[in-house]
Amino acid sequence: MRKLAFLLVAVTALALPPAAARAQSAARVDIVRHDAEQRVDVLVDGVPFTSYIWPSEIKKPVLYPIRAASGAIVTRGFPLAPRPGEHVDHPHQVGMWLTHEDVNGLDFWNNSTAIPAERAPKMGTIVQRAIRGVRSGAGSGTLDVTTEWVDFRGHALLREDTRFVFGAAVGRRTIDRLTTLTALGDTVRFTDQKDGFFGMRVARALEQPATHPEVSIDASGHATTAPVLDNSGVTGHYRSSEGLAGDSVWGTRARWVTLEGDVDGKPVTLAILDHPRNPGSPAYWHARGYGLFAANPLGARIFSQGKDSLDLRLAPGQSTTFRYRVLILDAHSTPEQIEREYRRWATGDGRWAMGDGRWAMGDGRRALSVELLPFHAPRATRHAPRATRHAPRATRYAPRATRDNDFRDASVYLSSPRERLIHASGMVGRPATGRRIRLASGAPSAGRHHHSAPHLRPRYRREHRHVQRRPGRSPAPPSV
Repeated sequence: MRKLAFLLVAVTALALPPAAARAQSAARVDIVRHDAEQRVDVLVDGVPFTSYIWPSEIKKPVLYPIRAASGAIVTRGFPLAPRPGEHVDHPHQVGMWLTHEDVNGLDFWNNSTAIPAERAPKMGTIVQRAIRGVRSGAGSGTLDVTTEWVDFRGHALLREDTRFVFGAAVGRRTIDRLTTLTALGDTVRFTDQKDGFFGMRVARALEQPATHPEVSIDASGHATTAPVLDNSGVTGHYRSSEGLAGDSVWGTRARWVTLEGDVDGKPVTLAILDHPRNPGSPAYWHARGYGLFAANPLGARIFSQGKDSLDLRLAPGQSTTFRYRVLILDAHSTPEQIEREYRRWATGDGRWAMGDGRWAMGDGRRALSVELLPFHAPRATRHAPRATRHAPRATRYAPRATRDNDFRDASVYLSSPRERLIHASGMVGRPATGRRIRLASGAPSAGRHHHSAPHLRPRYRREHRHVQRRPGRSPAPPSV
């Protein structure tokens, strides 16, 4: 009997597909609402990871605090929960947030209860409106929220729809933020300014060593009466995708920036990745030695000293989407490692990312948009799994398609078999939901289901023959 039980366990394990096996071993991410306390907790295997909070005193929703997989807290405690040794500057820099200094002349970045009453009419507030959905699961969980950017009188300028995706694995945590901003009644102008846009304030241990005395929190929890220069345990160091390091990173463009150090004796790497489809990408970096770590695509005129500008504008009803990933590793990293992480995320690695009401995938330079349309599933979509096994052969030709045709003629950009993308005459089917995904490039020839790129045509036709030969079921694109 014991041998039989062992055999059954072994056969069951072998029968599990790789994705199912990974799901069984993945950490459990739970998203738990506490609406009355203005908080949504994110737990990994029951242990706190972070919380989405919207207390009135900080004038915007934030993620706070944020922990590495080791349990080390990587964000500053002040002003909500000060810790000894922390600096007491910039009370508006709490946890992780997304705001800007000049939106129709209003300052959303610097607002807090510390602002004098006479300056209040010049400040903007981001108000929590709704939690649209939460999803817990193995390896990741999502939180969808809606907020409004309002002026001093409560008049709304912008609606913000944000999806957070919280990922967890051994020795790593990820936070993806996909934020769509929609102008409401009037044109909204994001004037180029230094203080913006997606940022976090890190723990004292991750700051770069100070060069001058500063006021900080003493052991009793009070601010020191005189500035002190004390770099005990301060180990932070910036590095960018462009090879710059330390204070040289500030005010330069980069695809990603890392901040490495040791927290409570444990190695930590924080990395913020800027998606190539973001407005103003690659972003300028507002990365300060005192612990402000921010990507700012809306500060071009300031950082370039007038040589560049963006001044993003949204007409009434117009939207724009920003995508960022924060990577938290329980180890020091190399530039090559972070670049691989960036490319896998920015190109999708065959994965689909949501934005602007569409699914999209790109190669880091150009993006292929995918439009969801209602339909009755065609016969070809019922035979997809066999085709997915042949995807690697087609992927070798995809880079040429992106260079030569800018996705104008290539109907599909296949990916790895692991992601099970399908090619069937330009369609990927979802018969279970009665929807299809039509691949389009946004170019004048978008939506045509043909293959005019000569170097793609032979392979794709062979794929199509396999599609019609074997029955099967087409999976939905992976959720964001």
